[in-house]
Amino acid sequence: METTEAKSCVDPSAMALRRLVEEDAVGQLVRRDGIMRRLGSDQGKVKLDWVDRVGDLVRDDALLREIFMQASAILKAGIRHVLWSGMGGSVVGVQALIDLAGTARGGPPSIALYVCDSTDPATLSGLLTRIANAKGLATVPPDSGPSHVAGYDELLSDVMMIAVAMSATSEEPVSHASWFHELLVRGGLPVHQHLLIMAPRQGSLHRCAVETGAQLCDTHVGNTDGFTGRTSMPSTRVFLLPCALYLADAGETYEAMTHILDRAWVAHDLRGAMAKPGSHPYIALATRLSCASQNGSCQLLLVLPPAWRPMRLIVEQIMEQSLGKGGKGVVVFVGQDDFNRTSARLGGMFTLVAREQSSSGVSSLDDAGGQSRMSLDVSSLEDAELVPRLIALCQWLLGWQLTAALYGYLHDIEIAPEPAVELYKALSKRLRSGPSLPHLGAGSAWQDRLNPDCKRFASDLMEAAKSWSQGERRGYFDLTINGETRPAVYLEVRQRWKTICNGLLGFPMKLRRAPAEYHVSEQSEMDGPVNLVSLRIVNLTQEPVILGDYPGRYLTSQAVATWQAMNERGRCCHLLITDDIGDVGARNTLLQFLDGIEIFIRAAQGGAA
Repeated sequence: METTEAKSCVDPSAMALRRLVEEDAVGQLVRRDGIMRRLGSDQGKVKLDWVDRVGDLVRDDALLREIFMQASAILKAGIRHVLWSGMGGSVVGVQALIDLAGTARGGPPSIALYVCDSTDPATLSGLLTRIANAKGLATVPPDSGPSHVAGYDELLSDVMMIAVAMSATSEEPVSHASWFHELLVRGGLPVHQHLLIMAPRQGSLHRCAVETGAQLCDTHVGNTDGFTGRTSMPSTRVFLLPCALYLADAGETYEAMTHILDRAWVAHDLRGAMAKPGSHPYIALATRLSCASQNGSCQLLLVLPPAWRPMRLIVEQIMEQSLGKGGKGVVVFVGQDDFNRTSARLGGMFTLVAREQSSSGVSSLDDAGGQSRMSLDVSSLEDAELVPRLIALCQWLLGWQLTAALYGYLHDIEIAPEPAVELYKALSKRLRSGPSLPHLGAGSAWQDRLNPDCKRFASDLMEAAKSWSQGERRGYFDLTINGETRPAVYLEVRQRWKTICNGLLGFPMKLRRAPAEYHVSEQSEMDGPVNLVSLRIVNLTQEPVILGDYPGRYLTSQAVATWQAMNERGRCCHLLITDDIGDVGARNTLLQFLDGIEIFIRAAQGGAA
């Protein structure tokens, strides 16, 4: 059934585009005025410096030279392994940069960056083990006694942690930095040389830098701080410093950074977007997403070439966290199987196919068969060197940030605030200072959603799918795994979850890593489109980190807090708790749970047939 909005569009995006042109929405964005100023502000502060900051840096590249010198100094000090600590927008783009650099023509860089985006002690143990293996060490040093100082020095002498926060309320990087500081002290290593903190001048991470004697610098470049975490790339140190590390390691000069930003800025063509909005591919994408939406809610199925798959989380971060407000938003899906006919006829889904072209900087948007399916031409990254890959990444970031802002304009969504994220962070903090679980007595409204049996959860999935189909609405199913998961187990879980959601029930699914993706998902899932069913799993007991001390209950408090917040918002969210040391028991529990769900659904569908 077509929506009223879709019926009124002879050209799928004509009405939306006409509104953007008549109201000069792009001009409002550049000038920071009008409706766009309100939508782009958080607690009275305008958060739109990302709009044209790249152009400023290209015109006066003294700041780029300064950042390149900072990266060169890190390399000159002998650092060859960098632990990049942060959450959400502070690390999502960095992970994409790491993946793109690692597969560039010419082989992986000699400096290794690792993302530290989890509060599971097993993640920290895994990072130390990876570094030890890369250095050819048999083991990490034992965890006690002054006689092991030499072992610490051997492991950490060329390791630096860079802890990043865009928000004063971010506490996960504080926990990482405190843990790493302890290791440096135990090993007698100079803290200032091995720990760098980038943070706002107010907040717990800034205080951590002062207390530990770490290097301290601003995340922002110059006298601008109008950024949210998800818009911090490519014009803050969140992108520019790791980019400079890779370029300096490859023997490039700071001019390479200027060249990357310049090429991306020219291709982005914001001036042309102001003059002729209809010719800009990411503006066209915003209008077409808007026309495919139902009451401001849209599902975006993203089809990416293999080399572009690291870009997925960036799109999820920008679109879902920016737009998941008041029951509206864009939910992003990648790697889904075909759905059944019942699901296929529902409105509110838009498919974007990214097609690699041989010419660099190509970015056109073409009709690919109707209102709800389009193609976006992107640069070919197959066998590409580092610099072209970084140009493509920058252009991708700029384009999606513009799309999110204009979709928000068309549906009156405040793109800067993230109240649901702040809610779950506050709940998690309270849980860490009290009991590890909230009181769940006989009268608890959440009791039936804690440790559900597989039959009851399967019934919830089936009822939701039936309701969505009969109501001509779309929904999706979410599975979130808290803590480390071995790659083989993750792939097996993904395939079983796809079979249940895509194959048996005919609706899209998400499989998320937590807590890394909570900053991406929770704003959308708590405050965005309401049609979802979520299952979370957490192990109540974590193995201690192999070196130092790290609070194991941090992970549990986050899992419980998000589950609690979801239920408070009226979302269907279940929490499955295991109590096995290590990930093997917990993951086996999950696989058995999924097996039970699949058996129950197949039996019910067979009986109905």
